[in-house]
Amino acid sequence: MLRCAKNSNGVIIAMGNDENQSGNYPSEGDMMGTWCSWTVAEGDLPAFAAVNGADERAMRFEENGTADGIALRVDQDVIDLPNG
Repeated sequence: MLRCAKNSNGVIIAMGNDENQSGNYPSEGDMMGTWCSWTVAEGDLPAFAAVNGADERAMRFEENGTADGIALRVDQDVIDLPNG
């Protein structure tokens, strides 16, 4: 299982093995976001492809509308707001 961290716009900025993280991400230093309360199986990550014209560091995932899982960001959002 994976746990994600999101920024204030709900864009996923990090993910890693679930270790029941909660609170701020990272836990020390400047807060970049918060850990999500939900987890996702690696095999359940949305399929995606590169977005033509997007910054290569653009964040491709976001928290879904019900705040209980992961979703793929709309291509135009990835281009317009690479990091949310």
